[in-house]
Amino acid sequence: MILKKIFLLIGLLVIVGFLSQVSAELTCDEGDNLTICNITTVQYITNGSILNANNVIITSGGSLVNGTSNCSGVSHGCEFILNLSGNLTIQSGGNITSGNVSVFANEIDVQSGGFIGASNLGWMAQLGPGGGIFNPNYLTMGSGGSYGGRGGLNAWSGDSVTPKSTYGSFFNPTNFGSGGGGNGTGGSGGGVVRLNASVITINGRVSSNGSSSLINYGSGGSGGSIWIFSNILNGNGSINSEGGNGAGSYGSGGSGGRIALNFTTNNFTGIISSSGGRKATSLGIANEHSGGGHGTLYIPPNNNLTVKGNLSLPSGNHTFEILNITN
Repeated sequence: MILKKIFLLIGLLVIVGFLSQVSAELTCDEGDNLTICNITTVQYITNGSILNANNVIITSGGSLVNGTSNCSGVSHGCEFILNLSGNLTIQSGGNITSGNVSVFANEIDVQSGGFIGASNLGWMAQLGPGGGIFNPNYLTMGSGGSYGGRGGLNAWSGDSVTPKSTYGSFFNPTNFGSGGGGNGTGGSGGGVVRLNASVITINGRVSSNGSSSLINYGSGGSGGSIWIFSNILNGNGSINSEGGNGAGSYGSGGSGGRIALNFTTNNFTGIISSSGGRKATSLGIANEHSGGGHGTLYIPPNNNLTVKGNLSLPSGNHTFEILNITN
């Protein structure tokens, strides 16, 4: 498939961190790589792996995962590629989880209850191009992480901390989300998910959300990247790259991430969300902190779209056959 080859070349160019990649066959719990490989248990994948197989089915309880949040000391999650000549099916209770995961297949079917995720596996607290800035006079406080939008503003008694600017590509999102501010108390950013197949069906979840701060006054991390290439996009599940929420009384929200959906035919009727995270409930003066800015979404022109929350579109005119906005 030409589209797949083009995306593969682009993907390998942008994933320069994969210089030490090792190509290997996937270890099957049942079956084999030449026909159908069934994953029924949790398999921990080495950073930089390129896993090759024909058809893969991930059943309930099955997982391909590398959930390390600080991979080899680089302060974000690990990476691997699943490269299939056939189809990928993720059944209810199955998942693929990593900080930076790419899947190439003929067809990808994420069934209800299954998911592909990189949530909370982007840049750690305060780190990344849009990392939240702590307030020098109140070190437990800081701005929200930025990426597709700007993180939430944070201030106390006139000491204002301005969030960093947005970064990355609107059309080809490949960056990790950035961590929230607060002197180590902020949430982590979202990771990166790339999917490429002739037909992609999402009745489950694809997500790269930033994490909320769990410590008083800490701010949320920004959402990460989701980049999908398909001739046909089906399903009624969810595609999310949302910012994390602020904590305590004055934590700020992280921004939404970036989602790019490249398709020829769109039959997807589920939820797409790149909303910024919520600010914490203030106990003091109003407007001292804010929620994160909304992230971005790219889709080809003249297509239908369902949106939950807020997002931004490229400048210019946009035509949708159907536009549904929910809250």
